[in-house]
Amino acid sequence: MSTTTLTALPQQRLRRRTDVPGSVGRELGPADSGTKRIELWSPWGARGLPGTAADEAEFVARAQELAGRAPEPDRAISIRRHHITALVTALRCSATADEVLRLAPGIRADMLLAAHHAIESRRIEATAAWERIVGDPSRTSIHIDGALAARIAPVAMSHVHAYLSRNPGDAVGLAAAVGRIDGELRTTRRLADSLEARLDSRPLTAAAAAQIGDRLYDAFGQGIWSMSTFMSGRVGTLVPARLSTLLQEDQPARASASDSVF
Repeated sequence: MSTTTLTALPQQRLRRRTDVPGSVGRELGPADSGTKRIELWSPWGARGLPGTAADEAEFVARAQELAGRAPEPDRAISIRRHHITALVTALRCSATADEVLRLAPGIRADMLLAAHHAIESRRIEATAAWERIVGDPSRTSIHIDGALAARIAPVAMSHVHAYLSRNPGDAVGLAAAVGRIDGELRTTRRLADSLEARLDSRPLTAAAAAQIGDRLYDAFGQGIWSMSTFMSGRVGTLVPARLSTLLQEDQPARASASDSVF
């Protein structure tokens, strides 16, 4: 009987990052303590650290507060790809709603909220599809929910389909394979959650926060959020490739990214 294990990408080594133009290494000596690192993936000029779940909740609450000041009940909100990009990059680099609205005056608070709702709804729907497969790891459930689950766990579903193809009549083995894969997803998620909790903890030195932040996400795709065994539990952890998959931007029938409306 064949076994299926979801192979994770190598964990990122904590290192000084001086290999990117426009980037200053975080591991600076005392004489450099006033130098701030500029992250190419952090266009909002925020902390230079990935946002945590607490940061995301605060962002959404503040956007709701700002949107409530000037409600426009008769105005339809058209969400385009650049609104989603602005939102997710802000959440990913712990920018605040006020910073986004100040630096991108064409974006309103209600647009940020609508974009968050659109992406979170899709994430929840795809996650529920994966959980239905885990609850009933059968050929039928994979046929029904596999395509939707692949939007949030593409590598996991690739392994599931591969096992099913190699062992079409092995229902027991399929169930075991799905269970193993789900276990690896949950293990990676727990690790990410524990690192986020450390980022939220006080006191935490800038150097320690920088190292934890690098383990979660960096532009080289070596952070935990980019691992094949990571399934996003909120909007802010969707790295660019995973966001594109969730939006089905690789589907030929879909409109171009600049024209897509939600």
